[in-house]
Amino acid sequence: MENYRQISLTCIVCKIAEAVVKSRVVDFWGKSTLAQFLTCYND
Repeated sequence: MENYRQISLTCIVCKIAEAVVKSRVVDFWGKSTLAQFLTCYND
C-alpha cells in the first residue's frame, strides 16, 4: 500500500458545483426581463 497515492475528490466536487451554478445562471438569464429586452432590441 505504500506505493499508492490518495485520490483527491475536490476536483470532481468543483466540477459538479460548477455545472449546477452554470445551469442556474443560464436558467435565470433566459427568464430575465433584461435579457428578453436586449434580445428584442438587437433584432
